[in-house]
Amino acid sequence: MKSGEKSLGRYALEESHKSFQQAYDLLSGKSEPTKEYRRVLLDLLNAWAPVFHWRASYKNLVDLLRANEEHAVSLGDKAGLGMFYSWMGLWLQCLEKAKDAQRYLSKSLEIGEEIENDKVIGYACTWMSMTCSDLGLLDDAVNHGKRAHELSKRIRFDPFLFLFSLRAMGFAYGFMGDCRKIDSIGRSMLEYGERRSDPRASAMGHNLIGAGHYWAGNFLLAIETLKKGILISPDPLLSCTAKTVLGGSNFLLGNMEEAEKYFVEVHRFCEEHGAGGMGAFSRSALSVIFLVKGELGRGVRMGVELMEWYEEKGNKFRLAHYLCRTGNIYLKMAQRKGSADLSFLVRNFGFIMKNFLVAGRKAEEYLKESVEVARQIGAMGIRGQASLGLGLLYKSRGKMDEAKKYFSEAIEAFEKSGAEGYLKQAREALATC
Repeated sequence: MKSGEKSLGRYALEESHKSFQQAYDLLSGKSEPTKEYRRVLLDLLNAWAPVFHWRASYKNLVDLLRANEEHAVSLGDKAGLGMFYSWMGLWLQCLEKAKDAQRYLSKSLEIGEEIENDKVIGYACTWMSMTCSDLGLLDDAVNHGKRAHELSKRIRFDPFLFLFSLRAMGFAYGFMGDCRKIDSIGRSMLEYGERRSDPRASAMGHNLIGAGHYWAGNFLLAIETLKKGILISPDPLLSCTAKTVLGGSNFLLGNMEEAEKYFVEVHRFCEEHGAGGMGAFSRSALSVIFLVKGELGRGVRMGVELMEWYEEKGNKFRLAHYLCRTGNIYLKMAQRKGSADLSFLVRNFGFIMKNFLVAGRKAEEYLKESVEVARQIGAMGIRGQASLGLGLLYKSRGKMDEAKKYFSEAIEAFEKSGAEGYLKQAREALATC
């Protein structure tokens, strides 16, 4: 176990994973393990868990934890059980089972508070912050992240908790669309990494700063920053996160080949390693790939399935985000933007004939629903982007009063969130009404 921890500290993830696996095989091979063996096994699982997370490899770990849950409960080691439940909550959240994750994390937090254990509370709050972001409980996500980060300052020699509590807050502010807060957290992590010569912290900082540029609509800056993070990132979790946002930035710039390259890479990684934390984004990316390849019917059908899945899972942020993106695709179709060659038209003839005349109505429907969901959860960034799309739609119809209304709402949201790129677009659009 010590060998695995040392390898993790040296950024040798595969070596660390191999050492933990060997120790686990030795301990779990006992036909009638003593209580002491089971206690050591629980400690091993809690120490091994960060390796799975850095590797963004989740498929096998939930089964591993579930196979040992009964032993963990029977030991009477509340601190160990609290950490075990926190890891179980994280893995369920990463596998997009947010409501199940919430239940485990609530148990972990309850145990931590009962025994007044800062570490258990800190980890439970960190992963609860991520889970609340998925569920659209963004104020709760920020509060849990703040609590975790304050506790991390009181715990010596736990940079993992320090960094991931910051990252959880960064995600919450990203879902809100608060570009200034994301940038501030990212720069704090970057400074921490440079001061301590920690490439993980530096890569996380670049990722958050890049995400802040992405949510602000400054896609060229996002690409430049995220590429820096990939160059220094030693771990799949961080590089895969960066590539997801790189794909989105290139897509919104119209660089379809680059977007497809990143999206395919992320999707393949998720399929091979069970990187469920990026699973929803990889599926969203795949639907976009079909669209950019000209397989319109397949891409939109997949999008509809995704939206239904988000509604079922209660993932309100991703629902609002996908509604916004799909609405803007229909908006471009309604505005007849973009060129198409003969093969594209022939391949999509049935879809185009069926949807062209109703593209404007579908754009309006999706964008309005995006605005409403985003307003409910406090996602001002998505609300601003969807409002901007509605303004452009009504402007193209000659409905200037409606266009001005939505442009003004978009400007208000972008001013509050610090989304400078989108703010410039909205102001220019309002000026031409």
